[in-house]
Amino acid sequence: MDNFTLKRVSENDKALINNIANIHENLPAAWIDNYHVSSEDINKTVEQLSAKRSANSLFCSIIEKNSNMMSYIWAEVNPKDAKQVDIISLWTDEAHRGQGYAKRLKVELERWALNEVKATSLYTVVSTKNSQMIKLNESLGYHTRYVRMYKDL
Repeated sequence: MDNFTLKRVSENDKALINNIANIHENLPAAWIDNYHVSSEDINKTVEQLSAKRSANSLFCSIIEKNSNMMSYIWAEVNPKDAKQVDIISLWTDEAHRGQGYAKRLKVELERWALNEVKATSLYTVVSTKNSQMIKLNESLGYHTRYVRMYKDL
């Protein structure tokens, strides 16, 4: 993790917010066959990120090197429980995985949640196919509370 910058995303970082929204909306393609995302989906996420960023209920940070985003995290204060922070999205570029970027972002999120939000818990949803993220979460003290199952009809 040499020569990287950890940066909080502000509402003025329009290009960065667009990039995060685009990546976030396309992530499910890794575990959902025939997944399709529309420009409308991306625009909706851009609006959501921008609105919540200005409301200060959002934690969105990136790790970058030479102005290239290598990893991001997006989390929000739960609207029904102000003591809970929900991780909405966490991503690291494939070329930079396994170097501790996601872990560093999660540690920064925990600091924000504890010190600024006074949260008592963090929640996240992870695909069962994402074994790397499950392993990282477990190493950071996360526990599985339940498994959500579905059946297509």
